[in-house]
Amino acid sequence: MTGKGPPPARLGVRAYAKHRGCAPSTVVKAIQSERIAGAVTRDARGHHPLIDVDQADRLWRANTDPSYQRERPARPARPAPAADPWAVLLDLAVEIEVALSAALRDCEKHAPKAPSDAWQAVYGAWARLPDALEGVQGLLRALEARA
Repeated sequence: MTGKGPPPARLGVRAYAKHRGCAPSTVVKAIQSERIAGAVTRDARGHHPLIDVDQADRLWRANTDPSYQRERPARPARPAPAADPWAVLLDLAVEIEVALSAALRDCEKHAPKAPSDAWQAVYGAWARLPDALEGVQGLLRALEARA
């Protein structure tokens, strides 16, 4: 399940489907076919199933044909944090400046023949951003030199 911390001990059908990365109808079919029925408890009227996450996950793996199971794609590993936070900020400022330059070129290429005042104001703001970023880069370099 996405989010912070471990998943709760019991989940409803939709929440368990989100945890598994499948459709709620898939979970309902797994309950009806008794693949995970041992992990399900219901209220006094037999409605509103609650699913024990750990037990259902074990039953799901044990009782589902492996050829029908889809593995979740592995999340790409995050790069190790840089030792110097100022270098990270400087790299980020450079990336933003490059992206802004590309956006400005694209904006100029698709500019209307008779730009409106609003378009000119937006373009003017975008055009000033690279200069502002150069100032940020200068500050970061100065801070880096002090450290």
